[in-house]
Amino acid sequence: MSGYTNEAPRIEYIKGKVESTLLPRLQKFIEITELPDHRIHQLAKDITRFVGRTSRAPEGSFDPQRRELASLQNSINRTLSNLGKISSENRVGIDHEILYRPPFNGRFCFPEQLDYWAANENSVKRIEASLKMLAWAAERVAAESHEIMAPQRGSKNTDLGYFIFDMSGHFEEWTGTKAASKCYYSADRDGYSGEFFNVMVTTLEIFAPNSFHSQSALGKRIVRLLSAKN
Repeated sequence: MSGYTNEAPRIEYIKGKVESTLLPRLQKFIEITELPDHRIHQLAKDITRFVGRTSRAPEGSFDPQRRELASLQNSINRTLSNLGKISSENRVGIDHEILYRPPFNGRFCFPEQLDYWAANENSVKRIEASLKMLAWAAERVAAESHEIMAPQRGSKNTDLGYFIFDMSGHFEEWTGTKAASKCYYSADRDGYSGEFFNVMVTTLEIFAPNSFHSQSALGKRIVRLLSAKN
């Protein structure tokens, strides 16, 4: 995260970023009325404390293999999200271009052309299915490397747990609803969803992108922690 040195992050810098970047992005998920300055200051203070602790926390068992898999999962999730937003017209156009790319454009007749057409019909849908399978497999490999571990004293997992509790308090004050009810697994998305989940992902991606292993692991952790809290 740029904008300050490796020393403890300055709260005024974080407060400025909360106002200029975080709150406008959160407005996409929840309606936040104009916050008084002392509320913004408390939010910035909680974020500053979390970022400072995670920057000094030991890496623990978050080894390079799982870091690589987490990066892959996050990239896949972003790609799937973008694919889900494209219009039907663009889907049809992309499918058509893939299906009829040279030399499989029907100008010449040869046996391989029919095989190619059969294998590449509905390409966008097939790609989405393959990406979901790849993300699932990456998560399974990571799980075998003990991605979901009980938090250890002084570890990043403990700090993240405290921060989830802090953010749930802010969320409940903003919305008047329980944070636990706004983070859940969605079969339609094949992943976690809900306003509080989106708030956590957005906040962490802005201020501490290396503090969580993957969106799936983060969703599981939020559900587990807030279920125990309530």
